[in-house]
Amino acid sequence: MARLRGAWPDDRRVALVDIITDQTSQRSGLDPTIDLAIGLLTNLADMGNEAGTLISALARTPGWLAHALEEYEETPLRFRAKARYIGFRPGRPWPANG
Repeated sequence: MARLRGAWPDDRRVALVDIITDQTSQRSGLDPTIDLAIGLLTNLADMGNEAGTLISALARTPGWLAHALEEYEETPLRFRAKARYIGFRPGRPWPANG
């Protein structure tokens, strides 16, 4: 948020987000997450509607990959039963006797 304030010092959107953040933090005792800053950045930089999702996913990808690699090295901790669904498929009529 400090970098956004520095890059857009006179933008009313930054001031509005600061007011909202102060009010909600006082009431809830919680600070905003990085998602607020990403949302503000995408708005200030006039990025597309999906830019925030893309930035978040891109930033989290190395962590997801590292976690997956760690899991591959471990003995599986969860029992995963093998099963085959034999129920009715959506969009098909129910049997007359069922």
